[in-house]
Amino acid sequence: MEKQKKVIGIIGGLSPMSTVVYYSQIIECYKRRVETALQYPRLVLSSVNMAEIDSNKKKHDPAKILKVFENAAHDLSSADFIVVASNSLHIVADKFAKRIDKEFLDIRDVVGNELVKKGFSKVLLLGTTYTMQKEFYSGRLLKYGVETVVPDARNQELLNNLVYDELCQGNVYSKADDLITRIINESIEKEQVQAVVYACTEFSLLSRRMLLPVIDSTELHVQAIVDKALNG
Repeated sequence: MEKQKKVIGIIGGLSPMSTVVYYSQIIECYKRRVETALQYPRLVLSSVNMAEIDSNKKKHDPAKILKVFENAAHDLSSADFIVVASNSLHIVADKFAKRIDKEFLDIRDVVGNELVKKGFSKVLLLGTTYTMQKEFYSGRLLKYGVETVVPDARNQELLNNLVYDELCQGNVYSKADDLITRIINESIEKEQVQAVVYACTEFSLLSRRMLLPVIDSTELHVQAIVDKALNG
C-alpha cells in the first residue's frame, strides 16, 4: 500500500462548488491509489472569501487577489505543497509561487504536459471570460507549443453566465451540454481544433461526451496532486 509523503494544502472557496469538486475527487483518486476504503489523504484547506476575490477581479486588481492568497498560505503552514482550486485565479500564480516557501503545483503546467503527451497543438480553451480573455493561460500553454482558440464574445458571455449563475450555485443547467456542443462544433468548423480544454473547475460537472477529446483540467490537477502527495 502506498503511503502519503506530502501533506496537501488547498486554497479554496473559488467557488465553494469548485472546492467540493476538488475535495471529493482528491479523496476518490487517493482511495483508488492506496486501494484501502478508509484511507484518506492528509490535507489542509484555507477557504477564502469569493466575494472579495470577485470584486478585485472586476476592478482588475490582481495585487489584492495576490494578497488574499498570501494570507491564505499562512493558514497552510502544515502543508508541504499548495494548490489553488481554480483555473482563473492562476492569473496571480507566478507571483504567488515566488512569495511562498512551499512548492506550488500549477494547473497550467499539468494541462500543458498532458497536451504535449497527447500530441495536441491546437485546442479550444473554455472557461470564464477571465480565463479566455487574459493571456496567463493561453500564454502558458504556448510555452508547451500549444495554440489556443477561444469562442467569440457572445459565446464567452454565455459560458461565463453558465459558470457564475448556475454551476457555482451547484445547478447543472439542463441545456449546458447543448451550449458546449454548439461552441465546440463551431470551433471544429472554423478553427480545426484538435481537442477542448475544460479550463474551469465547475465544468467537471458537465458531460464529456463530445466530438473532440476533452482535457479536464481539474481531473488532471487532482491526479497530479495525489501523485505528489504519495510520491513526493
